[in-house]
Amino acid sequence: PPPPPPPPPSPPPSPLGPCVDMVGQLQYSRGQCETCFDSTHCSAFATGQYRFCCPYMKKCIASFNDGCSTPIARCDPRCYDSACDAAVGCDCSGCVGIGTPAPYLGYTWLEWALLANTAGGTGTRTCIEIPSPPPPPLPKPPPPKPPP
Repeated sequence: PPPPPPPPPSPPPSPLGPCVDMVGQLQYSRGQCETCFDSTHCSAFATGQYRFCCPYMKKCIASFNDGCSTPIARCDPRCYDSACDAAVGCDCSGCVGIGTPAPYLGYTWLEWALLANTAGGTGTRTCIEIPSPPPPPLPKPPPPKPPP
């Protein structure tokens, strides 16, 4: 029999580090109109100014009257802090392009919260989620023995 085909080449490594290494930077670090998924990410939350993570835009705001530029998450239904773990992400399926699977922009929750330049820009990835490798294939069963 011919030899099996060689495995496909591995994708080149990302120049970005894994988001999980940056989770500690999230708490109270995000300014007005910067991406978030939990209110503890918003800088003024710690000072008592009550900036919070908007359940529709998933950006830090001081009032529901605040408007922010794109990207915004457009969560419908709304994605409140109670559905989120500040270090992991949210259990919300109605946010455009965030979560798993990501149908639009393709951000995981941590990638979204750690985007740079989102208060007035398009957003720049600062990290990348590294998916778990697939499980190894099951071994093939041995061929049946011929009858005696």
